[in-house]
Amino acid sequence: MPENRKFSRVGFNIACKFKTGSREYSCRVLNLSLKGVLVEIDEDFGEEILKHGIVEISLINSDIVISFESDLVHLNGKQAGFRFVKTDVDSVTHLRSILIANTGNPDKIDDELQFLVDMENKAD
Repeated sequence: MPENRKFSRVGFNIACKFKTGSREYSCRVLNLSLKGVLVEIDEDFGEEILKHGIVEISLINSDIVISFESDLVHLNGKQAGFRFVKTDVDSVTHLRSILIANTGNPDKIDDELQFLVDMENKAD
């Protein structure tokens, strides 16, 4: 079955955190796109705990932290897929750089980013 993804996904193995309420959970990024992230969480949780929160990725050898308010899209065992719903310009800029570095295709990533901006403008 072919995938009909509109956004490039890249494998990106790095530690991250999922924050919800006053709790913080360790996790690991499995893959990443402009629209969301697939993570593996160190503990088993029900969907209710992971329903909404902040995915925070600290880049290695840097003080850069990218942060996304996120909604749970799917949960399969310890793997959770999150859709990004809100972030800041700096996080998007760093995410764009990560995707370009891992795909080698800046034009495609910029087209995907423009598609997201256009979708957001139509929703307003």
